[in-house]
Amino acid sequence: MKIYEVKEYRGYEYVSVEHNLEDVEYYTPYLHYWWCGYVKLKPGSRFINSDYFDIPIECHGELTFKGHLSNILEGMWIGFDTNHYGDDMSVKNQEFVESECKSIIEQLIKLEEK
Repeated sequence: MKIYEVKEYRGYEYVSVEHNLEDVEYYTPYLHYWWCGYVKLKPGSRFINSDYFDIPIECHGELTFKGHLSNILEGMWIGFDTNHYGDDMSVKNQEFVESECKSIIEQLIKLEEK
């Protein structure tokens, strides 16, 4: 797993992570490597205690994660992956993942205002 630089957009932190087959056990991914994108929830977020599938965010393949990211990054994170049948890594690259993270942030801002 390779964690890239944590970046900030509109007051939220996000990060892109590159995974490969060595990262997982007992799992047969469609790809030899893939990208994931994660956005850190703010401490007072109304979604801190929600399961990821209950957070109404639209992103590639829907949200597939909510939790803590290793021992390196503090806080509660939500995220998605690009390890789906038909995903093309020439398109689903780091730039794509960062764009999706920014879209998630825009949606969180609107949802938190409600």
